[in-house]
Amino acid sequence: MMNRSEILSPLRGIVPPMIMPLLDRDRLDRAGLERLIEHILAGGVSGLFILGTTGEAPGLSQRLQRELIKSVCMQVGTRVPVLVGITDPCFTESVELACVAARAGASAVVTAAPFCARTTDGGKTWRFVSWIGPEPPNGFSIMPSSVRLSKSEIRTSFRHEENFRKGPNWIEVYLSKDNGKTWEFQTRAFPDTGTKSGNPPSLVRLKDGRLVITYGYRSAPYAIRARISSDNGRTWSDDIDLRTNGGAWDIGYTRSVQRPDGKIVTVYYWAADPKKERTIEATIWDPGKGGK
Repeated sequence: MMNRSEILSPLRGIVPPMIMPLLDRDRLDRAGLERLIEHILAGGVSGLFILGTTGEAPGLSQRLQRELIKSVCMQVGTRVPVLVGITDPCFTESVELACVAARAGASAVVTAAPFCARTTDGGKTWRFVSWIGPEPPNGFSIMPSSVRLSKSEIRTSFRHEENFRKGPNWIEVYLSKDNGKTWEFQTRAFPDTGTKSGNPPSLVRLKDGRLVITYGYRSAPYAIRARISSDNGRTWSDDIDLRTNGGAWDIGYTRSVQRPDGKIVTVYYWAADPKKERTIEATIWDPGKGGK
């Protein structure tokens, strides 16, 4: 057990995002929730994170979110910290959700504005450095992917939705020339990432210095796409289709690495059929030479 002052110390260890057990669209599975919490805690985790994207918070009613917060905090008590996601397209709703979390005994709240943090001890502790860009008043900017260009320059990209569940959606690129202290907007690497709030980027730097962004396009024909930049992210090539004709919009969340032979392995979430289970699949592709 820990007291409240210990909970407010820097978080360490494993803090898993928790799924949301439901009996139907707007009814909490209380028995399932209790079993899930005890199962996770029995694994020795260092905390719980509720109402994130894994918990499908954007698809839940405010009433259901409040019920979940109170139920989780009551059951967990002070055994581990409870972190509550409060991101909402309405600022006042975010504030109200934070107040509900505080009254229920949550340890911290989590919001989605893009920011830069730094570690100097291999990830044991982190220090806030700066905000990267503005948060759209009716949408979100989340899930960044970054690469270092030089000793002082960092390039980052993130998922942007201008109006919650309405779009438009795109991938923005920012540059820092002072190791994250300040940031400047560069471009929209992908001006359109489809419907359903778009998709986050995976940004990697190739051995020859070019940059590659991959993501999932969530409008028909559902696809996994890439773009390449040869000028450190200032301009980008046309779309490169890595895979097309998905069975549903629920795809993407790519991760890419370059193999020793120069080819790229891009792994992603894939839906071949809207009525069947999703799978984790991969495309191996050649980025070629030259061009943007």
